[in-house]
Amino acid sequence: MKKSLLLAVVLAPVLSYAAAPSLVNPPAELPSAVSKVSPAQGFVDISGDVCPLGVGEISFVFAGSEEVVPQTDVHSELYKDGVFLAESKDAYIDAMGVRNASISFGGARKAAGWYEVKVAEGQFTIGGSPSPAMTLYYQIDGFCTIEPAAGVVEQVDNVFFYFDKDVVKVEVDQTKFDNLTCLAHCTINGSAVTPEYQLTAVALNDGDEWAGAISFGSEDGIAQIFFYEGNYEINVPAGLFISYSKGENYDNDPTDLIERRNPRYNIHYVIPSFSQPEITPEYDSVVENFYEFVIHLEASVVELLFSDTMSTSHIYPVFDGQVDTSMAVCNVKSTGWDMEANTVTYKVIDPATKRFAEEPIVVEPGDYALVLADKSFSCTRLNDGNQVWSAPYQYLYTVKGPESKVESVAVAAGPEAIYNLQGIKINKDVNALPAGLYIINGKKILVNK
Repeated sequence: MKKSLLLAVVLAPVLSYAAAPSLVNPPAELPSAVSKVSPAQGFVDISGDVCPLGVGEISFVFAGSEEVVPQTDVHSELYKDGVFLAESKDAYIDAMGVRNASISFGGARKAAGWYEVKVAEGQFTIGGSPSPAMTLYYQIDGFCTIEPAAGVVEQVDNVFFYFDKDVVKVEVDQTKFDNLTCLAHCTINGSAVTPEYQLTAVALNDGDEWAGAISFGSEDGIAQIFFYEGNYEINVPAGLFISYSKGENYDNDPTDLIERRNPRYNIHYVIPSFSQPEITPEYDSVVENFYEFVIHLEASVVELLFSDTMSTSHIYPVFDGQVDTSMAVCNVKSTGWDMEANTVTYKVIDPATKRFAEEPIVVEPGDYALVLADKSFSCTRLNDGNQVWSAPYQYLYTVKGPESKVESVAVAAGPEAIYNLQGIKINKDVNALPAGLYIINGKKILVNK
């Protein structure tokens, strides 16, 4: 049933708008050796599509033509709201090997706030000379909160865009409607269909709270609720919603407003054929390593299973509650269906051998998510004979790491199971290892030379 939407907009007779929000920290001047930095310092949006900070990466273009070489033993630091977040993971240059260079902090840093990037002196060498130290400032602000959130859902009838209390007005740009689309691939009564939806977008006001909404209807104008099994993608063009938030002098001057427009959103929803199955190790549990996962299916609704044959499911790190899909820790792959137990087993792929891991993969302590690929397996229902598909299920884990403290050894005899802190197995005798920290036979060991 189509929802009734009430729009109450109060306009001031004359309004003037600030060009952009004010940074907590102003942009710092770049050293003469650096001609460009991306993203440019200043206000950037939360969306990873328009802000490289969304994937934790900063890129530089150096002013000269000398060769640029990364120094992997020098690290920069990332701060959010004055609190240290991370040290840079990688430093690298582009394919040409000169001038363009980047550093990565290895995580999706999308939370709103102001960010300070302290680039260390000598992170690169430019023609043999160390690159200068510099400090970069960014302020990231989430445009709005989207509900329902993208991912696995039970149904969708409207998508809402909720704004914070500093927003005093929201408008819809009517010229953007042509690029507002819904791509749907679903199953109705056992048949695959691609329905077309008539979309509307409105601004909503409820007292002092504002929202935008996208509503869906069929071509004849009758509201259509998404409850069919399948995949849905809502493409929201940039600038469809315009928000006006309070400027610094708003309390004294109500016309001091900041105009902002939404970035482009591609919002993906999956309505699964059956609810998320249970798993071993248990969802949201604490583990010491990754090796094998067992999906438990409901016998009453499953008759036949086809497991995926591709390594399209992954384990990703989780930062600040967000799954960072830009950097898989390792892949997992289905080994098949146990018909008697009615389970599907997924096993970790060893990053070093690209084969099923013979021993558990040890990773750094932290939060991780097992993300199974969309349609990684299918089943046939007993009650109606329809083929149904799995959804991109997510299972969360916390790795606590070995309980023993770091041990220091000079040498060790005999064959050992040796991994670096990224979980990659090292095919070396411990006597041949460079000095450093390793996981040896399940214990964190500091090798001295």
